[in-house]
Amino acid sequence: MFISTTLIFIFQVLLQLSRTKSIPAKDEPDSYTDQIPLPEWDRYLKSVSKITLNEKNKEYSKFLKDFELRKKLEKDGTLDDETLHKIEEAFDRMIQEDDRKLLNSVKKKEIDAIRRRLIPTKKRLSKELEIPAHLNITVLKFTAQDIGLLIKANMEHVKKFRDLRETDFKQYEMEKRFLEDQRMRHMKTEMKRKKELETIEAEKAKRAAVNVKHPMSEDAAKDVWEEKEKLPKNEFDPKTFFALNDLDSNGLLDLEEVRMILRKELENAYDKEVPGDDKREQKEEMERMRDHIYKEVDKNGDLMIDFEEFLEQIHEETKNKDWETIDNDSKFNDTEFEEFERRRVNEIRDEIADGKKPKGYNYEDVPLLDDNFLNETHIRYGGVMMKVDDSPHDVREKVFKEYAMKKQFEEEQVLRHVEDPLKRRRMELEKEIERTKKIKVHEPLSPEQLKSTWKEQDHKDDSEYNTEKFFHLHDINGDKLIDRQELRMMVITELTDSYKKANRSHDSEEFREDLERIREEVFEQADSDKDGFISKTEFFAIVAENQKKQEEKTLHEESEFTEEEYNIFRDERVMEIRRLIANGALPTNYNYSDVPLLSGNFINATHIQRDGVIVDIHNQRDKKQKVKDFKRLKLEARFKFEHKMKDMSPEDQKREKDKLQRLNDERKMKHKKLAAPMSETQEKEVWEKDDKMESSDFSLQKYFNLHDVDASGKWNKQEVIASLMQQLDKMYNISDPTLKEKRTAEMQSWLGYVFGTGDLDKDGEIDFTELEYLNKLSHDKKDKKEDEWKDIEDDEEYTDDEFEKFKDEEFEEYKEGDFE
Repeated sequence: MFISTTLIFIFQVLLQLSRTKSIPAKDEPDSYTDQIPLPEWDRYLKSVSKITLNEKNKEYSKFLKDFELRKKLEKDGTLDDETLHKIEEAFDRMIQEDDRKLLNSVKKKEIDAIRRRLIPTKKRLSKELEIPAHLNITVLKFTAQDIGLLIKANMEHVKKFRDLRETDFKQYEMEKRFLEDQRMRHMKTEMKRKKELETIEAEKAKRAAVNVKHPMSEDAAKDVWEEKEKLPKNEFDPKTFFALNDLDSNGLLDLEEVRMILRKELENAYDKEVPGDDKREQKEEMERMRDHIYKEVDKNGDLMIDFEEFLEQIHEETKNKDWETIDNDSKFNDTEFEEFERRRVNEIRDEIADGKKPKGYNYEDVPLLDDNFLNETHIRYGGVMMKVDDSPHDVREKVFKEYAMKKQFEEEQVLRHVEDPLKRRRMELEKEIERTKKIKVHEPLSPEQLKSTWKEQDHKDDSEYNTEKFFHLHDINGDKLIDRQELRMMVITELTDSYKKANRSHDSEEFREDLERIREEVFEQADSDKDGFISKTEFFAIVAENQKKQEEKTLHEESEFTEEEYNIFRDERVMEIRRLIANGALPTNYNYSDVPLLSGNFINATHIQRDGVIVDIHNQRDKKQKVKDFKRLKLEARFKFEHKMKDMSPEDQKREKDKLQRLNDERKMKHKKLAAPMSETQEKEVWEKDDKMESSDFSLQKYFNLHDVDASGKWNKQEVIASLMQQLDKMYNISDPTLKEKRTAEMQSWLGYVFGTGDLDKDGEIDFTELEYLNKLSHDKKDKKEDEWKDIEDDEEYTDDEFEKFKDEEFEEYKEGDFE
């Protein structure tokens, strides 16, 4: 009982001392696992294998090989109780009695060796220790159970350290790529990055193209025979080769002896002429080869290769093909690397926040999270790349004002072209609601604003926040100062959130302008020495000053421009579009077919507005009715005039009559000088005065294009009236309501001429050919020195009898009126 208890304790001590870490700590570079070590029980294993697999126990050896234990382990991950039971039964049946006695002696030596190693340190060891798994310590005699436990322990040892090695190597390769990416990121120019990438890809391609012979193939063995043993290839002898590499002459090749065979072949592949090779990858390649060999050859799972297994493997024809090196076998996928990169970046940022120099990261700057980015000219945050604007305040504000006016102009055009009035009104309401949504943020560099960035951009918990850590983390270039770019990145988070809450895009000029205004405001307040940077002292001071500013404030509450400024901008933009349309060109950023009109003008189906005066064309009657109405207007005017004259002296009456005659003569002279409708003279006047175009740019085609407002290729009635209105204003003062009927009658007379004479195809519209025809008629009259146009009042005269009849019919209506 005492002996069993002592043995259990000794094996627990052994296990505790032999534990191995899986992932290397950054301050312990040698703590990673780069190969499968010999097990602690290696000497015990070799002794047991030498006895159980000797010539006398061939039947047992063949049983283990046929059982293919390693394949069972690869498939299931462990050896089940049933498999172990079969192995133990075979041991009991097949192992000779004298060999069992030898095994008893071997087991006793193993226990004694463990005891001698552990006695000096047993007082310092923990009581909670695991029982060794490679033998049964409760029974001193070597039993069938011990052979099962040894085989199982061997295989689990291999699996454990292979998994650890692969995990560590994956970490190593990801760290290598991470550092390579960081090196590329820190190259100043795109040209350097491109050149370096090309170099790296060329090196990878060269390494991948290296031919490595299949491990434990005859060709590979002959190379080792020739280069390591210095023997001719044609004298290669497998038995001699095996004996030369069986260093302990036990008739078996163990892990280290197999590595020695592989090392020479790898030295040929990983030589100085191939750039980019490293020792860690060379070791991993060796372990991959060794894994493959043991998987194929070591069928009994004893971590040993006997001559028979070696010979079988070396003669297998399929092994004469080339080996796929590690350069052709990625150890991780994109998802795994992205996760590793996130973890590494966070580790680096944590150390920087604590004021430490991150291990393995040889750069001064702070790596950013979530694909965020900044350089001298650009910032990327939240997936949006934006160019920053360090231009002077006045210049930037002017540019933004022009942008805001351009945006309003474009919105107006969209609304103007919506035909459905309900839909248009709905869109107007939506715009009004959008304008009521305000952008609110905390005071920049207040604790509330900084904590928002700390939580969302830095992915830190509120409980970890302090001002110094925040400063370290956002001093991105590590120069102990906050520059403009670093400040923008510092305040951009809350501004982005505010835009999202207001359902507005943070990929917009408005967002960029707000960011620049915040940047200007902060530097004005915080940069006390005006050196263009915020020092740590200045940063702490402004944060302390803003400690009590907890309320949010609203950005850009007032309009960016006045109504007068916008009207000027609008007319300039409209003029630009009209010039292009007149020249037959397609205007940029104006995706409509119609011609925009200048301020104060519009045309629709019922009205025309010019210079603020609206003309109703919906209820216009025909020319005969207009003449009749105008004659009545003249009768009323004469009646009023004579009624007014009754109470005047003869001298006053004469003065009034002379005045009236003078006005009539002036009007008639104006009419004589009036150009015919649709004549070149009339059109040039409209071109210069109404359209505000240069006279030298005039052509009939350009004029037609400009006044074809709906871009239909023809002028309808509204478009003809709009073209004639300027000429009408020369005859009748547009602001005098007493001339309204005369204006209307004159316009109707002109329309009758234009459509009666010029509408050759009688479709109710005037095309360019018909406009040319009207121009020709006017030109011909001018050449013949004929009056271009007839006075409408020539058609509106009345007789004395008609006037007397009018007085009798209308006297009762007017006798009480005031005709002043």
